[in-house]
Amino acid sequence: MADVPPIPRENWIPALNRVGWEPVLDRILHGLCHAFSGGVSSLVGLTFLLESDSDNPGQAVQLLGQELEQLEGSVNLLRLLPDDSVGVELLAPTTLMPEMIALVRSQRGLEDIEFDLEFSPDAPAIQIDPTFFLRSLLLLFTGAAEAALAAGEGRVRVAAGREDGGLLIELRPGFPTGEERAVDPGILPKRILPKDRIQGVVAVLEEEGIRTKGLTPEEGSGWLKLYFPSASSS
Repeated sequence: MADVPPIPRENWIPALNRVGWEPVLDRILHGLCHAFSGGVSSLVGLTFLLESDSDNPGQAVQLLGQELEQLEGSVNLLRLLPDDSVGVELLAPTTLMPEMIALVRSQRGLEDIEFDLEFSPDAPAIQIDPTFFLRSLLLLFTGAAEAALAAGEGRVRVAAGREDGGLLIELRPGFPTGEERAVDPGILPKRILPKDRIQGVVAVLEEEGIRTKGLTPEEGSGWLKLYFPSASSS
């Protein structure tokens, strides 16, 4: 693919909205609200237990610590969602991916999708806008999770390593393929990232100078590779 000048920041934000960011964000916020509600209910119950049995607080204190840790984790996930970046900066993607996966699994119907992470120790840092990276990869990870659910597999593989001096991220499955199995609407209320939406996300990535492979028939199916330039070549 020929080099394409990066599109202005104010353009890729609505571009990602058009290919599914807002519905994904809505599902994530609903999932985090559910987690907050459950955590608060647990804290109320534990507070009552401490007040009624103040002479033997051991187990209640331990459970209280666990609930507070889970709430803190949800707060940290929530902090990733606003667009508060100021432009391109140095980013180590592998440190962000576990939290991104937690955001995918916060969505109704995707809670039980398993992610196999394979990170090479030489996976390089990249120069990229953090909001752009987070939103575009969250869209692709969500699409992969939906594809796994539709295929009845329940598992997504994410690998990250170095190739040609840059960062390679490989995602399997990359998008829904073939005849998709009907999914119970009560499990997955609405499909928001079928193959054409994934292609839209990939198009936005390519406009930002990120090479991709895996979405054309001659390249195979069911996987997606993303090639990010190294920080030194950006």
